[in-house]
Amino acid sequence: YRKLEEATADYTSLLSGCTLSPGSTLMMRRKIIPESGFFDESLPRLEDWDFLLRYTEKWKIGILTEPLAWIHFYAWPAIDMVEQSLEIIEKKHLARIKPYGKKAEKTFLAALATERVASHFRNLGIFDSLSEALRLIKISPWVFLSFLPRAIPILDHSPLKKTDRPQLKEEPHVLHVITSLQTGGAEGMLTALLLNPATNKELTQVATLVPGGKKFEQLTESGIQVHDLGLRRTYNFFTSLYRLIKIIRQEKPDVVQSWMYHADLMATLALYFSWRRKKTRLIWGIRCSDMNLPDYSPILRLTIWLCKLLSPLPDLVTVNSRAGRDHHIQAGYCPQKILLFENGYDPTLFESPVGTRERIRKELSIPEDATVLIAIARVDPMKDWKNFLDAFSTLPDVYAIAVGEGTRNLTDLPRLKCLGRRDDVPDLLAASDIFISSSAYGEGFSNAIAEAMASNLPIIATDVGDAAYIVGDGEIIVPPRDNKALTDAIGRLVAEPETARKMGKMARERIEKQFSLKKALSRLSIIHKGTDTNIPSTQSQ
Repeated sequence: YRKLEEATADYTSLLSGCTLSPGSTLMMRRKIIPESGFFDESLPRLEDWDFLLRYTEKWKIGILTEPLAWIHFYAWPAIDMVEQSLEIIEKKHLARIKPYGKKAEKTFLAALATERVASHFRNLGIFDSLSEALRLIKISPWVFLSFLPRAIPILDHSPLKKTDRPQLKEEPHVLHVITSLQTGGAEGMLTALLLNPATNKELTQVATLVPGGKKFEQLTESGIQVHDLGLRRTYNFFTSLYRLIKIIRQEKPDVVQSWMYHADLMATLALYFSWRRKKTRLIWGIRCSDMNLPDYSPILRLTIWLCKLLSPLPDLVTVNSRAGRDHHIQAGYCPQKILLFENGYDPTLFESPVGTRERIRKELSIPEDATVLIAIARVDPMKDWKNFLDAFSTLPDVYAIAVGEGTRNLTDLPRLKCLGRRDDVPDLLAASDIFISSSAYGEGFSNAIAEAMASNLPIIATDVGDAAYIVGDGEIIVPPRDNKALTDAIGRLVAEPETARKMGKMARERIEKQFSLKKALSRLSIIHKGTDTNIPSTQSQ
């Protein structure tokens, strides 16, 4: 077994025929007996199948997916030769395998079917291999799910197919696919980028899985075409997928860029089934880091797992944080495909008119001389609202504003203003004195932190995601889930208002210098055009 395992790590040795010959996709997961006996001369090229199948007394067979794919990529055996060999193997060995039970028989047949899928895909392309893929799914869905993300990207980068892909255009037609256009970090970032005057609205379209939302209205009013895929319930998935396939076929975009896991999955499936994968670049967008998956629904966990399996398929995976990049590389994403694409902001959008602070405080019944904390986040396990509320409850004479989806249902505490989802966030920030981010895990590049910095607010944030990098040296970072540290930090700033004001000024300057919207727009243009040599192109292996 070790000998075979070493061979699979060296494809040159693998293809030389010394240890494994092209076509060998089965291996015994037990010690290989050196006395192999004679090879079967009736097998044109897959003689090692016979060698490996001699050792079935203690049945344990596995399928070498990646060696299989590389063999078909490099050696490119003809379909008729592969089919002839597989027929011989099945006819000769199926009867002797059946006594070992249904599981052994299924594994054997799945291995044969996997070889057929690889051969058809390599020679004929993805759609002409669908019948063989369905055959494999019928035998073993799990083998197919393992084969798809590991083998298809290898086979899909053959020289024949690379020449079919056109050169990128100077002004590419881009279709953005996003999970929703409600209030949120990714939604806000996409909207800010597309509403900028530098965006060519005639060559930009958006497709949203979930209908409606404030950002939907803003984009539509600006003249950008927004498609509603109508994913209102999970059972609408295939209807929404069909709509996206139809849009891609009709609009023929040069680039499909998706935002967040659900959209990444939907965009990938739609692009492949639209028959335009060879002509359109696929760019994923990831907006988080390490999430505590048990806290989330089975549907989200399944989506994240499927994205991990399919991660070799996109041409590029953009992440908006260093923490997100490191986590996804560790999770198995290809490092060469991951590109850091940080958020960008226009600080002038957070300059409220004179009198806004007084007006908001009056509306919320907050004294003009009170110190006001503000936290902006949806109610979600990763946001750890409990940590913030526990700290706030110990601070007398301090007021707090809670903004975000679900916050109206938070604990009713004195001096706590729970506002739910709001569209006047810049005004609420102008009415506040200190911004708090108490997240426990999972953050990427926090829009809420950056927007508060653009509003001249001092920041107290937990050390999650890229928070420490975003705020720089001038703000306060505390450990996550450490309520005492958070409480002490808030108390310190409340007691030193002049220090808080200086921190707020430094925060604004950092946003202007480090995270401007102009920088983000320039980077996005480079990504879409593929003109940066550090960005993997569609044609790179």
